[in-house]
Amino acid sequence: MKTLPDNELNTELQELYLTGKQWLSDVEFLSIEQCFLHSLLNQPNFFSIPNAASRFADDLVRTEGEERQLYLHILGFMNQLELLICQATINLEMQLIEDFSLLQTEVADALGHLKALKYRMIEQKNIN
Repeated sequence: MKTLPDNELNTELQELYLTGKQWLSDVEFLSIEQCFLHSLLNQPNFFSIPNAASRFADDLVRTEGEERQLYLHILGFMNQLELLICQATINLEMQLIEDFSLLQTEVADALGHLKALKYRMIEQKNIN
């Protein structure tokens, strides 16, 4: 749908853009946490069970791949927003709202998955 220039809409788009920046910060946090977890896994005898470390390493590699994909999705979303913010007239589509909702869920899921992995690692360490 075509709309005339609308300051309120432009403000809303800028708020979405700032949300995207926050998501990028969340993804950066994920990356830092993943490095920390790798350093734990690389410590000799962190787990007394030999295959526990490799199982957690596999899970960690999987989360890293998901994090890279999430980062690219967020950048694509932010590029869409930049184009809309800079346009004189805005052509909004429902896909933008759907993308926002999907990314919101993906970021929350990624943070939750890494948190669960970290807790499982600590729990396994405490069992040993």
